[in-house]
Amino acid sequence: MPTLVRSRSPFRLRTRAFIHPLLLAGLTLTFTGATGLGVVWARQQITATAVRTQGDERQLAQTERSLAELNTVLTAEQTTPMLERRNAEWQLGLVPPREPQLVRVAAADERRFAALRDAAFLADFRPATPVASSAPALHLAVNLPRR
Repeated sequence: MPTLVRSRSPFRLRTRAFIHPLLLAGLTLTFTGATGLGVVWARQQITATAVRTQGDERQLAQTERSLAELNTVLTAEQTTPMLERRNAEWQLGLVPPREPQLVRVAAADERRFAALRDAAFLADFRPATPVASSAPALHLAVNLPRR
């Protein structure tokens, strides 16, 4: 009894063999092109960010210079001779304070007043849960005017 063997067409084998490498080459070129475009875009973004950063740094340096200049002007305006000159110039009639009007503050008091001031500021930043510590807790009560 003869067996029937299905034979494949040589044309079909050749076409399949030819299309498969073309498809692979096309996909490879597409992937390579997309990757290349992605790299170019990323480099362009890096360059744009660097340009913006340089502009921000220049603006920050200019602001710092202006602030230093303003501090110099303010320091010069707050000296005693300058205040006396402005008083005479603007005819304010201010007199220097007498000794009974002065209150001398010791360095320890300065630290205490600074701690009171900072406690009011830092009250909003306390941790939600207490932190275990061997040091005793320091509670400061500050009455500051509300704005």
